[in-house]
Amino acid sequence: MGLLLISSAEKAIDIDSFVASLHDWRLPDGVPTIIVAFIVINAQLLLAGLWFLNIKRRAVVIAATSMLSLYSAYYSWLSIDGTPPQCNCIHLIDQYFQSKHAARYIMIRNTILVCVLVGGWTLTRRCARQPIAGTPSPRPADSIQKHHRSTQPGFTIVELVLVIAIVGVLASLIIPAASKARGSSQLAVVLSSMRSHVAIFQQYTTDWNDRLPYFASPTATETIIRTSRGDVVRIGYFESFLTWNYALADSYYEGDPNNSTFYVPQSRARTGPAQLHYACAYIATPEYWNPTSRLAGTQQLRPTQISSARFPAAKSLFSAFDKLGYEFPNDLVDRGANRSLVPLGVLDGSARSIPLNRLLPEYSDGDGEAPGSVHRTQWPPALHTIDGIHGRDFHY
Repeated sequence: MGLLLISSAEKAIDIDSFVASLHDWRLPDGVPTIIVAFIVINAQLLLAGLWFLNIKRRAVVIAATSMLSLYSAYYSWLSIDGTPPQCNCIHLIDQYFQSKHAARYIMIRNTILVCVLVGGWTLTRRCARQPIAGTPSPRPADSIQKHHRSTQPGFTIVELVLVIAIVGVLASLIIPAASKARGSSQLAVVLSSMRSHVAIFQQYTTDWNDRLPYFASPTATETIIRTSRGDVVRIGYFESFLTWNYALADSYYEGDPNNSTFYVPQSRARTGPAQLHYACAYIATPEYWNPTSRLAGTQQLRPTQISSARFPAAKSLFSAFDKLGYEFPNDLVDRGANRSLVPLGVLDGSARSIPLNRLLPEYSDGDGEAPGSVHRTQWPPALHTIDGIHGRDFHY
């Protein structure tokens, strides 16, 4: 039960990550993930609390075992029933395999928890029933006295309710503060990683005649990226935004496309496409990112030069906001998260967090209908700047 308590406390402290993980659940339409998260966390806290208060422990063990078994069965069904994406979209394929990996991990973890829970309960019951060796048999008077003591009232219902209420109040005060502190430290890690990568991209422009990184051919159906380690990645043109870690691994990251700085601390992923997204605005001309001058075809798809940036201190090079637990704009509106901070690696070499509602509007059609396009909206944020490298993503 201690593990169950720790698990529920961890979910409560980092509730944003837990809510993000619930996107893999096939919930009925209209059921908010935050409500499901609230129910799961409180159910686990309730069961752990009843156990430690010594209230109907047998029923608590049965309920906890049933809950963990249901979770495992559900994830087993997801793992078996899950259908891989029918396209060669690397970001969708990555999400599919991450979900499969997470399902296997959760099934193994829950199986271990059920074994520990049932085994511990069984062992405790046997030890309680078995007399200690060398202990003399109780005399009748002792038995009567023990029976008398056992019938004395323990905690009253009022006392139990009061204790639970006090624990709830303390938890409501401590958990948000702990969650905020953890979120701040994770954000600091992301910003530090972004500063390092911005410096490497600046070095790239020095090595390649002022041009920013550019990995794919706009006229090819797909481009193949190979690393010295044996990785082979097939991408469409705009999928450069999340595969730059493979393209630059050998030249700038000592051959390691899975460096921990490519991923946000909130995510369990430590392999695959980078979670710090390289802005798509840098692999097409400024005219492509303006609705009055965008042309069909591929003639405007080419690398840009860093010296052509007009607002380097307000132009994002990297963004990772959609990897911090917010997958779609509607989710942000529903959860009142529009004041959430967006971590950005900035072209001038800095990294900062900007409130989401202070970002400037982006090109509404995203990558458009060009070959190899990925985004058809302005989401994720800070990737599709109006006027591209000539524009800005936020005000100073």
